[in-house]
Amino acid sequence: MAFTIKATIASFGGTLYKLSHKSAATGTDMAVNLYLPPQATKQGQKVPVLFYLSGLTCSPDNCSEKGFFQHGAARRGLAVVYPDTSPRGLGYPGEADAWDFGVAAGFYLNATQDPWARGYRMEEYVVDELPRVLFGDAEFGKHLDSARVSITGHSMGGHGALTLYLKYPGKYASVSAFAPVANPSKCPWGEKAFAGYLGPDKEEWKKHDATELVAGWKGGDLKALVDVGTGDNFYKQGQLLPENLEKAAKEAGVSGLQVRYQEVSVLPKFERIYQAGREGFGEGEKEERIWIGSGWASKLTYFPRATTTPTISWLPSATNTSIMPPSTSAYSNLFAAQRERRPMRHQKKKKKTSKQEKRTDELRDAYWADFYAKSLRSCTFRRIN
Repeated sequence: MAFTIKATIASFGGTLYKLSHKSAATGTDMAVNLYLPPQATKQGQKVPVLFYLSGLTCSPDNCSEKGFFQHGAARRGLAVVYPDTSPRGLGYPGEADAWDFGVAAGFYLNATQDPWARGYRMEEYVVDELPRVLFGDAEFGKHLDSARVSITGHSMGGHGALTLYLKYPGKYASVSAFAPVANPSKCPWGEKAFAGYLGPDKEEWKKHDATELVAGWKGGDLKALVDVGTGDNFYKQGQLLPENLEKAAKEAGVSGLQVRYQEVSVLPKFERIYQAGREGFGEGEKEERIWIGSGWASKLTYFPRATTTPTISWLPSATNTSIMPPSTSAYSNLFAAQRERRPMRHQKKKKKTSKQEKRTDELRDAYWADFYAKSLRSCTFRRIN
């Protein structure tokens, strides 16, 4: 087997593998995490594969241990591959001096400048070597469908996902990106990285810039989705520049790019859950969710109706059977109970006259209170009329 298994972790019915292997592209041992959903590990299916490219300062552990992509992957039967963000251990002078260049900041390109050219070859590693070794592995390859592969990423990883998708038409079925560095030739992060890895020739930089590459796209519908939070400080500082990507695609007549600017303080998925709970659902619908919570309940079931407030019932967790939150028939009581158990230190009291404003605050407080608790519980949301 090409991989050394460092850890095996049960995760959402599937298995998260922490792996390492010797890379010919980088000349180092490379860490990579692989999540196999239950459809692969328990049902023996060959599943589609999503490559997730992480951002500056990250490792394969960031998204797999903090982002919990495995939850959605398990529901949809997706394998997720988490590569590292750069080679490690080359010992080049200055490679660990800054957080935005060198170690954990490889920018998913093949460097051409010394000394980086001898090991910082993350484009070759992600596009060619890692898939070849992974799909060809006797233990893991049998679970992975090499004909169904997509790519996504966050920040620097979003830049990597977009550029690799655009440079290799047909290799990936689709691309998505969270807060990507969409026009690195025009932002401080990209200018620093490109100058160091590629030299001063800005024409060379364009070969690794999604905004420049999209103008030459000839692969039909782009099948690209980008999400950016307008409250993101890096967006405000001009590091991301998704508007430039949008403009370039429009001017080139390229269809299939969707850029969504998120303006809420609550993650869209969570807000949709709560909003749907207030408005009611269609007959026979049912949805599973993982609730990131404070650990004092393991399962939540509610029965929303189109014209009434949902009824909420709680079940104690296996480890906290003696701790039982009160039953309630109103969302406000639920959120108030959560805030009482985990108040936010930075939360300031404000007088609100609007019921909608009050409800928005409750949603935001409930989400962040649970998020910071850093624990999980499973919830079932059952929808009936």
